[in-house]
Amino acid sequence: MKKYELLLPAKKGAYQIRSLVDIPEHGVKAGDIGGWIRGEHNLSQEHNGWVDETSSINDDAVVYDGLVQRDSHLYGTSKLLKGTLVSTRLEGDVRVDGDISIINASIENGELTGKGNIVDSMLKNVTLKDNYALNNVSVKAEEELICYAKQVWSNVGMDIECGKVEKDFEMRDTMGMFESLNVFETSLLDYVTISNPSLSLTFGDADVRTGYSKIAGDSNEAPVHIFADVLCMLSSRITGNVVVSGKLKMDESVIEDFADVNVLGMMKNTRVSGFSVVVAEDDDTEIIDHVMNENKEYRF
Repeated sequence: MKKYELLLPAKKGAYQIRSLVDIPEHGVKAGDIGGWIRGEHNLSQEHNGWVDETSSINDDAVVYDGLVQRDSHLYGTSKLLKGTLVSTRLEGDVRVDGDISIINASIENGELTGKGNIVDSMLKNVTLKDNYALNNVSVKAEEELICYAKQVWSNVGMDIECGKVEKDFEMRDTMGMFESLNVFETSLLDYVTISNPSLSLTFGDADVRTGYSKIAGDSNEAPVHIFADVLCMLSSRITGNVVVSGKLKMDESVIEDFADVNVLGMMKNTRVSGFSVVVAEDDDTEIIDHVMNENKEYRF
């Protein structure tokens, strides 16, 4: 028995569907009107997948199980095997299966659920609700990027107005432009460049690893601001007009140019140069200008 029927006439080559059976997991009753497909090759008759009346499945995209809703659209050869797409555009060779594997995709203006991998893709204005590993991905957010679970990003280019990560965040081989980034639990940055005027970074425990990561400010008028419960830097660089506040641990690193560091913590084998200022936030506050001798451990 068929699950749905195509309604005539077609509009611009697309058919609206009507359910012939109940699909309880999606709240669909027999007789409910659904969304738009190009033919039965887009929506399996045998599985429990459904597309709501605001959404469409186009080209050779296929939905088996799962729900496509709230103005979501599938193109190319994308496949939904399980899970829910909400206000999402999938293009290219995209596979969503609860545990998501997305390759060569364009995903815009929506939410992703179901942990998994996203590779060689573009995310724009997307909320990440589960754990994701991104590799060679462009991430853009015109307003706010929200990540509710652990993220591991490699070779990612970021252009984000405001970012918020609720869980752990690991970044490697990554470049980012932000207005603000808030990470509420443990962070790890490796081979990372973060730069932007008027930037605000807030970390829980941040570990900036070896690999010459760089946090850079661009102008005297608009410094980069970093606020961290614990900021660990190894073989890394704070340069330009950067203001750092919080507990700092630095080893074999550089503070230079006009960087302004206000911390409690430890510095070892670290060079301070240019017009940089290091301020110790305790009763014995000291200010160090220019060069601090190498191989000297400085605690404040």
